[in-house]
Amino acid sequence: MAALAVGLTALPHVAGLQRRSAATALVLWSVALGVRAAGCLLLAVCLMVVVPSTAAFAALTDWCVEDVVPALAGHVGMLGHQVGDALSLVPFVALNVSALWVAVRIARGARTVRQLLSWSTVGPGPRGTVVLGGPQVMLGAAGFLRPRVVVSAGALTALDDEELAAAIAHEQGHIRRGHRFVAAFAELSGALARPVPGTRRLIAEVHRQIERDADAWALGRRHDRMALAGAICKSALSRTPTPALALLSGSGAADRVEELLRGPLAEKRVGDRVLSTGALAAAIVLFCLTVAWVAVASGGTLPQEAVTTLRHVCPGCTR
Repeated sequence: MAALAVGLTALPHVAGLQRRSAATALVLWSVALGVRAAGCLLLAVCLMVVVPSTAAFAALTDWCVEDVVPALAGHVGMLGHQVGDALSLVPFVALNVSALWVAVRIARGARTVRQLLSWSTVGPGPRGTVVLGGPQVMLGAAGFLRPRVVVSAGALTALDDEELAAAIAHEQGHIRRGHRFVAAFAELSGALARPVPGTRRLIAEVHRQIERDADAWALGRRHDRMALAGAICKSALSRTPTPALALLSGSGAADRVEELLRGPLAEKRVGDRVLSTGALAAAIVLFCLTVAWVAVASGGTLPQEAVTTLRHVCPGCTR
């Protein structure tokens, strides 16, 4: 299992993703981030469930506070394994608090977007968009359950017809490809994998590949790449009223413009589908094996010798 986890984590770094399609790169980076998060969660579960059932844990916690500090006799009757159990819960609780905090941030961002739409909506725009007031050059995909493409009045003025059409197609690509769910997965996985060095870079890579995938979706609808590059540049130079929107000038805007100016984006190659499907299948297998291992490992009981020792040192212990 460890070898499979290391392989999935290292795969995006050795697969030559600069020559792969954005969709393939997005899958591989997401899998690597998810494996990191699962590894941290597994470690926390092991500390909480598996480790307390081992003889080593029993040997380290077979003491009473009253025996260690005689002055507390008659005042504190805490057992060593109670302290150990409490400490073993700390990593699991910390990971859950981190994930909960990210979930709260996502919910707050969604509420901010709803408020922006209710306060700034001017009316319907081209190609089924919603027009927002303001001089900024702003285009984005707003909403989680019922997303819509929003475009500012400033964007309608600053972008020419080709730039506007390419930019709207980019945002429609975010919606059609379900990028909001991938972004939420990346943020929650990043919250769980926060203790692992390099997690921030993986989150940034996932967001960058999301934008590249939307670029590829727009170009696949026969929009001009120079027009899309121009729209990204104009959007990047304008200040946005809220960071909660997934804007056109999102992650890696400079790199995306350079890629668009160089020529056609990397298209799907032979083996891309096999690579991404294989990575997803391996991640599912790894998850199933991990759950089975935790279930088996946590089903054991303390050796009888350890129980006898605990009862001898702490007569009131029933463990």
